[in-house]
Amino acid sequence: DITAVSNSCGQNKRSRHAMIKDIAHLEEAFSCLLDGVEAFTKFVPESVVKRIVKGDPKATRLHVKDHEVTCMFAVISDFGSICENLSEDQAILVMRRYHKTMMEIVKRYQGMVTEILDDGLLVYWNMPDDPVKNHPAEACRAALAQVKAMAQLNESLKMENSSQDL
Repeated sequence: DITAVSNSCGQNKRSRHAMIKDIAHLEEAFSCLLDGVEAFTKFVPESVVKRIVKGDPKATRLHVKDHEVTCMFAVISDFGSICENLSEDQAILVMRRYHKTMMEIVKRYQGMVTEILDDGLLVYWNMPDDPVKNHPAEACRAALAQVKAMAQLNESLKMENSSQDL
């Protein structure tokens, strides 16, 4: 019967179209998932995010383990009064440049930024899931590199007329 064949062809066309829509939806969902994971790594240590994505059940539960770590809290001295002399856009620019510079240094010396608090960074070395050999020395090297970078950042900001010394 030609009518039955015609109807089945129409169904095949619709199902192929539906499959393409399904693939497009999967692609969109996967893209959103990747964006979410990338955003999540800005607030949670990357090693923890990797364990969560791999399905490690311990990664999402609080567990305490006795472990030696080194921590550093770095802030811009007297940042409140510095901001009084900046426009809102200038203050945001300064903060972005400061955080980007300091976080690159921390990463170079194997530290892990766990919190960003206004003008401050809380950094740890030798986290249980991210071991670092000679972590106290790495933290000291990072601190010295940050002091040096602050001088360069201040010069750069002065040349751009964005700020007074940080």
